[in-house]
Amino acid sequence: MLKKLCLWFLMSAVSLQAKSGVDVAKLILPSFSKGAVVSKQQFALKPKELKKVQQSAKAKIDTNVIRFYTVKKGKDIEGYAVLLLQVVRTKKAAVLYVISPQESIKSIEIVAFMEPQEYKPKQAWKNTFKGKRISDNLFAGKGIATISGATMSARAIADASRIALAIVHLYK
Repeated sequence: MLKKLCLWFLMSAVSLQAKSGVDVAKLILPSFSKGAVVSKQQFALKPKELKKVQQSAKAKIDTNVIRFYTVKKGKDIEGYAVLLLQVVRTKKAAVLYVISPQESIKSIEIVAFMEPQEYKPKQAWKNTFKGKRISDNLFAGKGIATISGATMSARAIADASRIALAIVHLYK
């Protein structure tokens, strides 16, 4: 059953990216210096790694399939990005978390959002995550403001921000 669920999430992520027609590298690169290069990895978290990430993030991960990006200029690592697929209410969203080598959030980009657009967070709200680390209070309604009428979206993105930071900590 778990393998089927993981495969479904993987196929959904590929489908979301294909439908949105988004080049993820183009979303990542503006946060880094000119000439930086993005490399992509896709892997499955092992059960122990999954548990470790969930404990560190204090959030449940819907899939163990991870899309992880490393940004380099020459041999120097400039940062990372993690693309996470989530179910917000009943529909899927793909959110990209761009993260510095110091493990703080540089930017958040919503790659695909299948919920009604009124539930999609605005840029000003996403900017509140800039510079935040996993040790900060990245919980919607606590350290991160909720969005009137879109509480579930705010909660899903805040939870996934902690997951992305935990993944970077584990794999950098």
